[in-house]
Amino acid sequence: MRKILIVEEDVLIREKLSNLLRDEGYYVIAVKDRNVAINCLERESIEIMIIAEKIIQENGFELLSVAKQRLSNIVIIAFGENENAYQVRGLLAKGIYEYLSHPLTPSRILSSIKRAEEKIT
Repeated sequence: MRKILIVEEDVLIREKLSNLLRDEGYYVIAVKDRNVAINCLERESIEIMIIAEKIIQENGFELLSVAKQRLSNIVIIAFGENENAYQVRGLLAKGIYEYLSHPLTPSRILSSIKRAEEKIT
């Protein structure tokens, strides 16, 4: 069972993502901020991290660095409202595997997770 960490401030989005992924059989840990996420990365063997772009932009680059240092094979998926190709490329250069812009649909999220799993194995 894959371990997925969701990092999102909005409780409704966090719960929807968590429920979707749990229903698909994933082990999900959902947290609201980068500090809790860093603590989780230090304790758990997370394979996939799904993070809101807002959190990355608000000093979350430290979180990306910790994730990559602690778990070199972690696959990071970011999501948000950004459709600026230049800024999205910047995120990808920082170690993000894939960027999903809103609206997030269950099929897009699950497809992204499946691609991330292929990268892990």
